[in-house]
Amino acid sequence: MPDGQFREINDICEVAGVATQWKEALQATPGASFFQSQAWLEEGWRRFPRRQSLRLLVDASQSAVVPFCVRDEPSKVGLLGTLFFPMDDWSCEYLPLGAKPVEVLADALRHVRETPRDWDLIDLRWVDQDYLNATVLAFKRAGFTAQVTPRMERPVIDLRDGRAYESRLSKKYRQNLRRARQTLESMGDCRVEHVRPGVGDEPRFDLFDACTQIAKQSWQGAHEASFSSDKTQEFLRALHARATAEGQVDMTVVWLNGQPIAYLYAYCNAGRWIGFRNGYDPQFVKTGVGALALHESLVAAEALGDVFMDLGPGIYEYKTRAATDLRLTYSVAHYARLSVRPQLVKAWRRIEPVLRGREETAKRRMVK
Repeated sequence: MPDGQFREINDICEVAGVATQWKEALQATPGASFFQSQAWLEEGWRRFPRRQSLRLLVDASQSAVVPFCVRDEPSKVGLLGTLFFPMDDWSCEYLPLGAKPVEVLADALRHVRETPRDWDLIDLRWVDQDYLNATVLAFKRAGFTAQVTPRMERPVIDLRDGRAYESRLSKKYRQNLRRARQTLESMGDCRVEHVRPGVGDEPRFDLFDACTQIAKQSWQGAHEASFSSDKTQEFLRALHARATAEGQVDMTVVWLNGQPIAYLYAYCNAGRWIGFRNGYDPQFVKTGVGALALHESLVAAEALGDVFMDLGPGIYEYKTRAATDLRLTYSVAHYARLSVRPQLVKAWRRIEPVLRGREETAKRRMVK
């Protein structure tokens, strides 16, 4: 099979047959995360049925995998078939899998262009700022125009220059963390438990359950995408089993007098750490335990060799105080030229900033 010639898989039951190619592609991908894993696609696809069709592209010759899907999504002009990565804003970054992901993307987009169109628009929503220009170029090389929109802003900790994490924090922030620990210790037996199960280790569902218990009590409890909601619990437990089997889960729990009161659950891989969910028991809000749990998790991750920590979307004070940088994630979209409804949406997205103002429009479009 020549480079850029893809085998297309449309049945989720056939994905298991490319497990070896997927693993090789994932290992070759710069900055790969568990969100790009075969496990994430399979578990999410089966547990959240939607009006969607799989378009998984596999090129074994260059160890490349592109998990596209086409899903009917609501818009101002009705349902539009949208081709994108099946991520649903669970994470902030996503690109095809392979040693040269943008080149793989260009090949994949050419494949999409040369096959019968089953979509109204292409919307790649999780393009990191470092890959933006190359992604736009990939669209153009495939013969597509590209409309760029900022989608997420997220705080990160970048330690790739070799400086220690704590040396970057303000004096006031370090004082607040010490005060939080002293306050909790004055209330009884306080301890912080950090666990990153290795390949073949016990998955530590006891700590997973502790995280769930705290999430139910926290502000997340009523949110349908929270760590504890009935809608996501089975999904997240299945992912936990598969991620811990690969050594890609990182958990921190703060205990007080034998009870869990704060947690942070993250995924990790090859020096990158991604904060997935966190929370605390609201009765301890004034102690600063949420910030303490985040700090302890970051320090532990640094000690284990992680050099890039992503705190997830949303500019919240507890995140920005811990972060060293802010990064943007973009949506890069193309609207089918000969279809009226996609062109109406495209026109509206161009006119909206004029009517509402650019700043207000940008705020409305940002995922928080």
